[in-house]
Amino acid sequence: MAKKDDDKFEKILRRAKDRFKRCEDWESYARRLYVDDIRFANADADNKYQWPTRMWNDRQRDERPALTINKVRQHNLSIINDAKMNKPGIKYRAAGNGATAEAARMWDGIARHIEYQSNAPAHYDYATTFQVEAGIGYLRVNTDYADEDSFDQEIFISSIADPLSVYIDPDARAPAKEDMRFAFIFEDMTKDVFDQKYPSYAKYAGQNTLDGFPGWCDSDHVRVAEYFEAEDVEDELLMFDGPDGQPATLLASELRKVDPKSPLFDDPGTRRRSVARR
Repeated sequence: MAKKDDDKFEKILRRAKDRFKRCEDWESYARRLYVDDIRFANADADNKYQWPTRMWNDRQRDERPALTINKVRQHNLSIINDAKMNKPGIKYRAAGNGATAEAARMWDGIARHIEYQSNAPAHYDYATTFQVEAGIGYLRVNTDYADEDSFDQEIFISSIADPLSVYIDPDARAPAKEDMRFAFIFEDMTKDVFDQKYPSYAKYAGQNTLDGFPGWCDSDHVRVAEYFEAEDVEDELLMFDGPDGQPATLLASELRKVDPKSPLFDDPGTRRRSVARR
């Protein structure tokens, strides 16, 4: 059993490495432009980010003035401040299949509670700032225990401090990338924190990195990667007359869990089609 688990882990790791290499190759140029955009948008007289290094050095050598008048910032702030005044939010609407306005209002209340306990507006603003200044920003939805003496979990919305710490499937085409098949999220943490958080892996830190690049580790830090992948499972969707006489649908896999010998499987009136559920 241990050998099978090791083989499965090795396959996942090889797949993750191949996919990470694809992401790096796909995004490398865009990431350089991202850094340039961030620097340019936040330039001032001290950091000189809007001046090419060679030109700045030439003017310093010749004792010529080199001013920085950041005209980009005011335009970016105009868009960012407008977004802050018209914040996004989660909204539910009843749209068939037995949905009701009352149920939609209930889900709205749950969503507002999640946003409130997450301080979601601050995270929306943070992601928006990166979107405006450099073209991309991320939000994520996590679950975590409500407190240290509870087994209840809550949903939290959070922003990602550095959008460059995220790599997503380059073949994703949907505007919000919900069709992505894999993603990486990276975090640099000190070795002390890493050893405390992952004690069973402390001895491996710094040995083999995902891309073999030594920049992943230094004398003080370790880079930790979260890797997500979606898997499509073949299933069958059944349509039949429900108790109220209205058409109802159910996945065959779900029906087998509660009634493996359900007459619906052999009923000629049951419609069926193959589906791939994620």
